[in-house]
Amino acid sequence: MPPLLALFRRLLSPLRPAVHALRYRARLRETRKCLEELKRITSEQQLDLALMERIRTAWGNTGWSADAGFLVEVGKRVWRHPGPVLDCGSGVSTLVLAVLAARHGATVWSLEQDRTWYEEVRRQLTALHLHNVVLWHAPLRSNGDYLWFDLTSRELPPHFPTVSCDGPAVSRSAGTPEEFAAWRSGVVPMLRDRGVTFDEIVLDDFEDSRCAALIERWNRAGITTSVVASPAGTLVVGRPTEPLPRGVS
Repeated sequence: MPPLLALFRRLLSPLRPAVHALRYRARLRETRKCLEELKRITSEQQLDLALMERIRTAWGNTGWSADAGFLVEVGKRVWRHPGPVLDCGSGVSTLVLAVLAARHGATVWSLEQDRTWYEEVRRQLTALHLHNVVLWHAPLRSNGDYLWFDLTSRELPPHFPTVSCDGPAVSRSAGTPEEFAAWRSGVVPMLRDRGVTFDEIVLDDFEDSRCAALIERWNRAGITTSVVASPAGTLVVGRPTEPLPRGVS
């Protein structure tokens, strides 16, 4: 590294915390502004891609966030169907779902596997005064042939009209090859084993190579799936057609 550049970086180093704080406050202001706009909408037709993209951009972390099309689709379902919402994977979806669920006086139950990200989302929820979210840090746990959030000693509501599934992130290093291949399929057996019913699961990241196997597993478990295309991406919607058979995952 050239000496002048090294000197410049040393001079800037004490300023970095202040710069980060300024950026954080600017993002928070813009996020709050976008969410206030979301609170003012009066019909589900106003849940459009442009608004969701603005919320995503204000929130940041766009490389890991649910895409705008997913936020529109899951948001419309929360708009139409009052009741608690299960949010598998926390982030910008948690904010959107919290605002929309609050219209019905409902709570969002959000699961997060990463401790650092859990703390960040919790900080943002507090700063944005979104108090209708139960946010749990739930590391991934092996359940035989799939990984899922560890919900030991946790109690969920008996029914969710809407399940938002944009997590967990299951990497090759997280478990066995079978668990990696199972990806996010565990939401169905997890709810089934707890006696929790649901009307719809909205799954993001249809383009993931593991999605076809997930759809097959869900079909065997009594879940009818359909593919929904939007200008901002493709997603899967799963609906139970009969009581979920125990022992099928």
